[in-house]
Order: sequence, then C-alpha cells, then structure tokens
Amino acid sequence: MYMRGPSTQRVGMTTSPTAAGSSLESKIKHPPGKVATRIFGVVLAIGFVYAGSQLLRDLSHVHSSSAFPFILLGIALLVALAILMTVFTYLEARQPHPWSAPEKAAS
Repeated sequence: MYMRGPSTQRVGMTTSPTAAGSSLESKIKHPPGKVATRIFGVVLAIGFVYAGSQLLRDLSHVHSSSAFPFILLGIALLVALAILMTVFTYLEARQPHPWSAPEKAAS
C-alpha cells in the first residue's frame, strides 16, 4: 500500500468495477484448453480408480452374509459428500464477488 503525502488516499490500488468486470469476463468467455481439460479428466479418473481400489481392498477383509452393511456404508458416504458440498457452498457464498459489488455513484 503506497501513501501519497499526509493524505490517507491509497495510490496504486484500483478497484473500479469496469477493470474487474473486464478481467472476469475475459476469463469466463475463454474456457480452459483441451489439453488442460484432458489432464484434469485423467487425474480425476485416476483418483476415482485409486479411491475405489482402496475401498475394495479395505472391504475385502469383511465377510458378511448380507448386503446391509454395504448399503449403510454407501449411505454414509453419500451423506458425507452432501455435507462437504454444503460446507463448500456456504463458504463460497460468503465471499464477495466483483459482479455483486454495489456500483459507485458518478459525481
């Protein structure tokens, strides 16, 4: 933060809605490249395969005559996922976004 003289006006920091809007619009208009999307998909698939293999490895020691424990495990995993998504949504909603900031009145 740079100060100019004895005043408390900040110099060098811009928070104009047009500058933030144009930067945001340029990022939204251009989706990620095909290579980045493919890399993300491959990493995501590897993560699902790894998580599934570890879950199957952990459950291989369990010998049950019914499917009830597995159904309960599936329900528990879905509930945990729902809670996690709720927390992330709440945290994201609390952050101010450039497009939701009130515009300054022109003088």
